[in-house]
Amino acid sequence: MLRRLTIPSIMAAMLLTSASAVTTTGAEPEPTDPPIVPLVTYEDPVGDVPGGEGPDFVSCSLSEPWQSLVSFSFEFASDPPLSYDLETMSTAELWVALATDPAAVVPEDATHLLGVHGATLEAEAVTGAALWDASQVEDDPVFWRVVDVEVEGATVTLAVDRKLVGDPDDLHFVGIVSAEGQEVGDFCPDVQELEPGRYQLDG
Repeated sequence: MLRRLTIPSIMAAMLLTSASAVTTTGAEPEPTDPPIVPLVTYEDPVGDVPGGEGPDFVSCSLSEPWQSLVSFSFEFASDPPLSYDLETMSTAELWVALATDPAAVVPEDATHLLGVHGATLEAEAVTGAALWDASQVEDDPVFWRVVDVEVEGATVTLAVDRKLVGDPDDLHFVGIVSAEGQEVGDFCPDVQELEPGRYQLDG
């Protein structure tokens, strides 16, 4: 999971063994890793879902927590971000389409897909999600349980080792979310107004 790790303070225990009596105040634990700063962030208008129903993006971002990993965060207008209806057995789904060719048009020319569903989101946050070859998405995934999944409030973050998607220098992405049966969902970045997210990764 992409979380800030902390270490406990041991100053109080050390001071108890000292020959002199010293009074101190407890200090906040310091993070061992710096905060993850997105490389690029796109805002998405609330209420732009075709038909006015279904999951709605607020923003999306691409980060590179460390050199071998890329992560995609999607903030939604409501919590929980991906719904699951037990009565109709319908689920909302989030897909991230990736391409490494600078001339590619995403999602049409995507080479890889990361995906999670509302019905399995809680489990995938523990086990991880799958990575698909975009040309064979109807077949079994290329890799099982290689996509790290984190859910925090209305935000879903998916992270994958960049070597599994070809270790690219340039990455093009778009997030697509929809409810089951919805013909057209929401996009982030909005492919109708912007180009898909493009960013040059660190070498």
